Amino acid sequence: MRPLPEVPDLVVVHISDIHFKSSAGRVQDRNKDLRHELLLDLRRQRTHLRKFDAIVVTGDLAFAGKAAEFEIASKWLDVLREQLNIAEKNILVTPGNHDVDRDKVVASTGILGLHARIRACHGDALQSTFANVMSAEEGHQLFEAIAEFNTFALQYGCAVHRDQPFWERDFPLRDGAVLRIRGMTSICVSGWNDDTGANKMILGEIQYALTREPGVEYLTLAHHPPSWLLDQDGAEHYLNTRARIQLYGHKHEHWIEPAGQGIRVVAGAVHPERTESNWIPRYNVLVLNLEKHDNARFLEVIVYARRWSTEQTCFIGDCDASHLPIRLYRFRIDDSPPSVASPRTDRVALEADEKRRLGYRLAMLAKDLQIRLAQRLELIGCDDLQTDASDFADALLRIAEERQRLGELFDLVEKYHGEINQRENPFAGLVKEEDKR
Repeated sequence: MRPLPEVPDLVVVHISDIHFKSSAGRVQDRNKDLRHELLLDLRRQRTHLRKFDAIVVTGDLAFAGKAAEFEIASKWLDVLREQLNIAEKNILVTPGNHDVDRDKVVASTGILGLHARIRACHGDALQSTFANVMSAEEGHQLFEAIAEFNTFALQYGCAVHRDQPFWERDFPLRDGAVLRIRGMTSICVSGWNDDTGANKMILGEIQYALTREPGVEYLTLAHHPPSWLLDQDGAEHYLNTRARIQLYGHKHEHWIEPAGQGIRVVAGAVHPERTESNWIPRYNVLVLNLEKHDNARFLEVIVYARRWSTEQTCFIGDCDASHLPIRLYRFRIDDSPPSVASPRTDRVALEADEKRRLGYRLAMLAKDLQIRLAQRLELIGCDDLQTDASDFADALLRIAEERQRLGELFDLVEKYHGEINQRENPFAGLVKEEDKR
């Protein structure tokens, strides 16, 4: 293999299925050493990769979708990103079935009814029914069981809801190209009875119909591989023709395979159950470089597959049939220079980061305080701001932005956190809509 460029374009850590329980970190936590060894392994790899740019998690951060589990996950990810010098905005997460609070699913006849209604459909009727449910008010119910995940994901800009079930983040490559990462939600109909038969998951065409743009290459994240989807055929067809890299979790197994015009990577689990017959903790590092040869442009993807060695009690390279610990793929991409693709400007990125921070701090307040803030801003009573909604904080942030009240919301949130005047208000220049008239 050719030597890596002195500094790769992009280096992404791919982990999945951590399954944090509320007991994580205690003396009897058998997985604590595994997580420490994963960090040590990443430090060793940094000596030759030179940097890490992002951490992507393809679901199952928690075990039962409870708040305490996500608090532990957040602290561990903070340690990981700080040790690897990765910005908080570059931690990217998507929910898995263990991030669903299944107690809420079982207790709600409304949620169970929607699951049954969607799963009873096939073909185009499946897509139409799913789209209709998501666009109706009842679509909020499909996200009620991941309220704790969304509170956790807000700090990274990765919360999802019926109006926006996926998120996107752009990363620059050399030569003006962009890698666009899309995080998709595969757990809208997840419950206790998930399987690969009559109780599969669904993505929906709105998530996997990636928009083609000059200079943009896609990397997608989802917890469930296509074989677990009701809309498997459609999802595979679109993603195989539009995404260069597809990352999944869930299986607790590891494999990398060609998929249409790109590759499909199933991560394996950081914390598989020790009772599993093939208990091997795993994770991946992906290195991306854009290259030019004879006026042709190529995207090179190197996957460093890492697995636990019971013999050496550490993570080591997972060698292929050629005894190499890496998998190398090269894809020819659009020869013409990118014309419309460009990452967000620094100003736009800064505003997005501040909005993400505000959303997270808002969600950290008690529900009664959130309602009090909405009343102070005279936003209670809006059609999509219902006090009993599970995504109240998310809706409040969205409506405050629409009505250009983010500056006032920021001051009130900081006041309730006891930090007024300690940070400059990044939204202070925004004015209310009625003040413009």
